[in-house]
Amino acid sequence: MNSMSELNDMLYRLRNAKDPLHQVTIESQLNDISRADVCRIAKSYGIEIKHSCLFGVKKNLVNHDKIMELYLEGFGDYAISDTLNIARSTVRYWRSQNDMPPIGKGKTQCANNVRNALNVG
Repeated sequence: MNSMSELNDMLYRLRNAKDPLHQVTIESQLNDISRADVCRIAKSYGIEIKHSCLFGVKKNLVNHDKIMELYLEGFGDYAISDTLNIARSTVRYWRSQNDMPPIGKGKTQCANNVRNALNVG
């Protein structure tokens, strides 16, 4: 943001947005700043945008070792997410980052193959 005029334009768009969260994303991209920074600026000018993912709300801490343990036992994404009380998308993301194939009904062989490849238990 280079000028007061740009700041005023952004604040106007945020105040009048039909979907403030979407507008925060747009403003962050337009101004090359984080969504949290857009919210902080808006808040400093009296515009409240409430959404937990934009602020430092403490999320469930993810125990990646426990995800691996359950995965190697043959648990699928749903079972792991239910067991650890985390989002299924978190498990899916963890799997994709670790190049692990999905495990579904009848696919426990995938876990066995991964376990053998990693020389685990």
